[in-house]
Amino acid sequence: MAKRNSGIGDVFRNMDRFQRREEEAATNGGELTAIQMASYAKTNRNWKDRTNLARNGLTGSSETRGTTVRVAIAHSPFYGVYLELANAGRYAIIEPTARAHRQKFLENVRRLGKV
Repeated sequence: MAKRNSGIGDVFRNMDRFQRREEEAATNGGELTAIQMASYAKTNRNWKDRTNLARNGLTGSSETRGTTVRVAIAHSPFYGVYLELANAGRYAIIEPTARAHRQKFLENVRRLGKV
């Protein structure tokens, strides 16, 4: 009679495989969301470009540490803080972009986690 390869070892291997797949989906979802955030911010900014530095300086980033994925959007020119905070936030794009993409991150992770 053939020995059946099942049991608790298979359960643990499958759990490990599932966890790795979910962690990979979260990492990839963060990277995709960072790209989408940068594109959204550049397209939906509320200021008129004069030098293109502020628009081109909008960058998205994603960082994974253990089981935590951090997605960010930022300005690179020094005056980005003034666009965000001066004039009662009239030219702000960072917070509106982050708000618009909170749910999108989760959707990206779910979509990328499907087999």
